[in-house]
This record gives sequence, structure tokens and C-alpha cells, in this order.
Amino acid sequence: MVTMRTRATPLRLAALALVVFFAGDRLIAAGLAWLVTQSPDRFVAIYGDVAPADVVALGNSRVDRHFDPEMVKAKTGLELVNLGIGLNSMALSEVLLDDYLERHPKPQTVVIEVTHLQIPATVGELKLLTAFSPAMRGFLRETAPRLYYAGQLSHLFRLNSDLFFRALYSLVAGPEPRLYPAEAGAIVAREKLEDPERMVIAPGNGEALARVAALAKAEGIKLVLVAAPYYPDFRDNIQNMAAFVAEVEAISGHKVIDLSNLPIPADDFYDLTHLDARGVETFIDALLAAEPLAAAPQDAPGG
Repeated sequence: MVTMRTRATPLRLAALALVVFFAGDRLIAAGLAWLVTQSPDRFVAIYGDVAPADVVALGNSRVDRHFDPEMVKAKTGLELVNLGIGLNSMALSEVLLDDYLERHPKPQTVVIEVTHLQIPATVGELKLLTAFSPAMRGFLRETAPRLYYAGQLSHLFRLNSDLFFRALYSLVAGPEPRLYPAEAGAIVAREKLEDPERMVIAPGNGEALARVAALAKAEGIKLVLVAAPYYPDFRDNIQNMAAFVAEVEAISGHKVIDLSNLPIPADDFYDLTHLDARGVETFIDALLAAEPLAAAPQDAPGG
């Protein structure tokens, strides 16, 4: 009997350690997730109470850095939610939009910067959102199963991203400015101009765009597709921009406002693919001249 108790003790200790690990992991993760929801971060705000938006903008860093909510409101009176982030794909943008629509009133307009259809479908920095969104966890399971199961094992692992730390920092510092400052001289990596560029829609992104276009039509949401400006030499190096735009139009059934070649001075670019604040204003003015972001009364949700 003594021998059996002696053998059972390590097993009990191991079981107790597992219980403590999982309980501690869940408890600490829940506390940190709640803390993050108190931040002004625009992505975390999807899963909380925020003021309804008139416009939702989707894309990668070319939306993040080019669609300034304050500038858009000053020019149009419309509230814009910017859901662009670096290395974001159209497939992930679809998940973000679905999560937004599930929790908030329909916007008048959804804007999609179409060049992010090139980006492969990965969750990137938005792994943090798997702490709040079953749909985001489903996306992660499809695109990165190992990360998904690691997050199932440890809820703290779901919080392990740069976005988590930026969200916490914003509790103290407030929202981080996203416009690049207007400074003399473009910051351009000219070595990137050596090889020709080709625009290729990554797997899954075309299907995601088609579903978003169908959803917008069904819900009476205006859909605006735009290609933001590129640095002139970089744009000239893209061999198939017209064919890429035509393919996007065929998939979506919508015309693309192609401003990739918008004449903007070199000094108003931050780098090859991003404008500074002065260039952004020129871009937004050109977009609004081509297509007002407000939906027509008969097209507005509930109209």
C-alpha cells in the first residue's frame, strides 16, 4: 500500500501542475484580453462598443497609411473605420468585415484597396484577434494549423503579437498616428527598381473579393475599389497593372478606380508604395473627385 501511494504521488503532482498551468493560462489571458479591450486600438474596437461608421476601409499598409479618418471626415463629414494593416490579405479582410458587420450597424460604403489581393492569406499581427473572434480562429486554423492549436493549448499564446503590445501602449499614449509626416525628399529604396514587378492575385483572395462584392450587393452597401498611388518609377516597373485591374473588375463586377499612376511629386512619397501626409491629401482628393464615398440615398443601408 505504501508503494502504491509513493508511485501515485508523482502522477498527482503532474496532474496538479497541469491544472494550475491551464487555469493560470486561462485566467491571466482573460485578464489581459479584457485590458486590451479598454484600449482605443481600432482592430480591438471591432469587438467592443464603438460609434457606427459610415465607411469601412480594407487593405494592407496602403490603407493603414493612406485613409486617415480625421482627413476623410474633414472633407466629407463621414466617419471612417480604417481596418488596414501591413501584410493583410483580401481573405483576412473578408474576416474583418464579417466580424464588423456581425457586431455593428452596416456602413454606407466599403472601400477596398485592391493591390492587397497580391498578399498571401496569413493572420500576421492580427493573431491577437483570435482571442475575441471565432471566425478569426477559424481562419487561423485553415492558414496556420500549428499556430491555431498552440492557441488552443495556451490562450496566452493568442496574445503574443506586436498588436497586443501596441494596444497596451495606446492605453497610455492614445492612438498612434498613422500618416507618415510630410518631409522633403522621398525615402526610396531604389534597389527595388532593378527587377520588373508583376501583380498576381494570391490564392483565395479572388474568391474572398467575390464574396464581399456579393455581400455588399445583397446588403445594399456601396463598394468602392481603388488602387492607391505608387512611386512613379516603381509604377512604371509594373508590367501588368492594366491586366491586374481588369482581372479584379471581372471578379468583383465593379470598376476599379486606378490611381496607381496619379501624378504626385516624388517628395510627397514616403517610400515606393506609401505617400506622406501631403501626398495622402492629394490621393484622397482624387478619390473623392472620382467617386464620393457617401452612398446615394437609395443605396444607403435602410434607404
